[in-house]
Amino acid sequence: MNVVINAAYGSWYPRGQQRLIDSLRSTGYYGEVLTYCNEPINEHFNPRSPYTIKAATFIEAIKKGYTNILWLDCSVFALKNIQPMFDLIEKESVYFWRSGWNLAQSASDSDLAYAGWTRDEAELLYECASGMVGLNMKDNRVKRLMDIFIDANKKGVCSTSRYHDNQSKDPRFKFARQDQTALTIAYHKVGFTNEQMFESGAYSAYFQSDINETVILAMQGM
Repeated sequence: MNVVINAAYGSWYPRGQQRLIDSLRSTGYYGEVLTYCNEPINEHFNPRSPYTIKAATFIEAIKKGYTNILWLDCSVFALKNIQPMFDLIEKESVYFWRSGWNLAQSASDSDLAYAGWTRDEAELLYECASGMVGLNMKDNRVKRLMDIFIDANKKGVCSTSRYHDNQSKDPRFKFARQDQTALTIAYHKVGFTNEQMFESGAYSAYFQSDINETVILAMQGM
């Protein structure tokens, strides 16, 4: 059972959520959508750590029995019907795309301690862009991925500072990326590879940078 999921809390995010829903409908997707807006979700969402919202929403989708789950950020909107995204998720089990960073650049010392990796090991791992993530929960690897993501959410990986904030003295470290870091750790922990991550411009893209005739989903803040 397919579903698009999204959650919005404060700032411009509710407007982005509505833009996303409108774009899905206007491009021909009339399937299931699960959204939350400025409301409690479950105990996994802490409004003081807003990046915990993603794990909380995935948990609710899984509880409701959805199997092919596509998270789309509030900055995302559809350019075409998204059915090919669900076809891809069904076939490949995951849809992750590269952020352009590696995990040594975007994981704090505490994040790497959680993962049990050195920064040298992390440098070899592509970081995902978590604004668009597809998971096929019928795959046991994906179930383990979600277990790790939820555990990382509980252990504080989604609650680090968005800025450098001296979270590592290693010169490779730039900033921590919360849910993005947690999902990247989970992705690599269960054995998915760098090569299985899609590049921007394949199915999804940053708006006005990598748009081509194959792009279905675009990302741009409001």
